[in-house]
Amino acid sequence: MTSLTLRDIPDALMERLRSLAEEEQRSLNEQVLFLLDEVTTEHRPGFADAFDAFVRENGPSPLDDDDDDLADLRSTEHGRSVQV
Repeated sequence: MTSLTLRDIPDALMERLRSLAEEEQRSLNEQVLFLLDEVTTEHRPGFADAFDAFVRENGPSPLDDDDDDLADLRSTEHGRSVQV
């Protein structure tokens, strides 16, 4: 296995790492490896995931596709044409 040396770790961060390691009954090295693994492999939600979570927590969007009020929000000014 490879080794990694970290320098200039802020005191507050080091204390949080030590505290977490103690709470989780891990060595400091095991805790740091665990946290690095979690951060580098966790699922990062995209827009669709974030929107689904928002709808679950807050109910349906006021801007649903079948909402007639959307037409009122659209600009009537002429602009650049959109190429499809």
